[in-house]
Amino acid sequence: MTSSGAPYANVPAEPAWGVPSAPAAAPAAVPGFAAPAPGAQTPATHALAVALIQLPPGQTYPGPLVANAGKRIGAFLLDTVAAWAVTAVGLLVGIAAFGNGTGAVPALGFGLLGLYFLVLVIVVGRTGRTVGKAILGLRVVNETSLKPVGFGAALVRGLLIFPLSLFLIWLLLLVISTLALDKSGRNQGWHDKAARSIVVDTRRGTDPVVDGQPAAAPLARAV
Repeated sequence: MTSSGAPYANVPAEPAWGVPSAPAAAPAAVPGFAAPAPGAQTPATHALAVALIQLPPGQTYPGPLVANAGKRIGAFLLDTVAAWAVTAVGLLVGIAAFGNGTGAVPALGFGLLGLYFLVLVIVVGRTGRTVGKAILGLRVVNETSLKPVGFGAALVRGLLIFPLSLFLIWLLLLVISTLALDKSGRNQGWHDKAARSIVVDTRRGTDPVVDGQPAAAPLARAV
């Protein structure tokens, strides 16, 4: 109240004693996208629900976005080429060091491939990146927390898919079929389900590891 006895302008009146205050307003919806419905995020022990959105080409989403099958297959092909390249380097080094026709040559090649696999598991567990995923802007995260999956889950994913990378055609068909058959909206392959992981697109959506998950922009998939 001013010195003249008039009340200050634009100051909300306090509620009467014993009358509960009005509840806080819900967060505003993100322009162009539906606000998350109550209960859209499932309990912490379950995977996050996925909102289906229309996302025109070239437009980005202000929240975590499930990677589409095309980008995932592209990243898989790049990772397979990288694995083959590591094996080829090992074989060439073996031939140069021991000559062709000795058992040390394949041992060196596949030994180097095994070392590459171990490093890849550690990197995926800590960052969610592989060679292909880094190039295409994808990241592997936990389906509940949207944080890095850790060594154990990365090892499960790797053991289920990495040995089959030498059989490119069959594995590619298997990856495509499992992504197509997934009805959860999370585009999960069998290896994702086993490791409780999803792959997000950090170029068309936000990076949940770096940016967190905005309250008004739930996990979504473009349709």
